[in-house]
Amino acid sequence: MRTCVLDWGRLTSKEELHKFLMEELNLPAWYGRNLDALYDCLTEQAEDIEFLYSNEEQTEKGLENYSKALKKVIQDAAKENPRIKVMI
Repeated sequence: MRTCVLDWGRLTSKEELHKFLMEELNLPAWYGRNLDALYDCLTEQAEDIEFLYSNEEQTEKGLENYSKALKKVIQDAAKENPRIKVMI
């Protein structure tokens, strides 16, 4: 199982977040670096992935709403793909 730790104390922009996800999850080259593309990739994921959220209280100003939207995308993908797990 692959573990992806989303450390909000270290992620400071949308671009950085998507770059991190692309590298951490070995997302395909066609990954569009947006939440719709992430959902598509996660629902097609054949490998078990566990998401852990860390340092949420340190979410960079301006990313608060985006981090909420990201969590929703991950949760929605987990409903579609039993290989996705979310740990709080």
